[in-house]
Amino acid sequence: MTIEPRERTLLANGLRFRALEWEGSTPSALFVHATSFCADGWRPVVAEIQRTTRASLHALAIDQRGHGGSDAPPDPAAYQWTRLAEDVAALAASLTGGAAAQSRVVGVGHSSGATSLLAAAGMHPERFAALVAVEPVLFDMPATSDADSFAGSSFLAKAARRRRERF
Repeated sequence: MTIEPRERTLLANGLRFRALEWEGSTPSALFVHATSFCADGWRPVVAEIQRTTRASLHALAIDQRGHGGSDAPPDPAAYQWTRLAEDVAALAASLTGGAAAQSRVVGVGHSSGATSLLAAAGMHPERFAALVAVEPVLFDMPATSDADSFAGSSFLAKAARRRRERF
């Protein structure tokens, strides 16, 4: 039996985040999407986990800042990797109510969502029991701090402009 999620609005770092929450017991899992996606992309993944494991998974899939129903700050600096990681860390804490280590979450992320999770776990390892990082964005950081944001990184901007409109 597949449990449908309820839509929630969560507050973190001064922003409103849209999230889908599947009620259940443990483990708790936080799903973070790739750039240009949203929380809804995780619906079939959670449904398959529920179907195949028959687990009562407590899961939260978020719309990252600037995506879906979450707030989209206009300042390009608001999209620095550290800001995205801080969001993920804060939302992981909200999933467990900021409880002790036995309530740590499993983070599941794709692409930029995986990178945000890896950075969040580096900043706050006490919030995560395990991570599943599917195709994280990995790159050498140039010396300038401008490269720490989606908007400031010429490498990421050039790659985004090369994306095909249709696949």
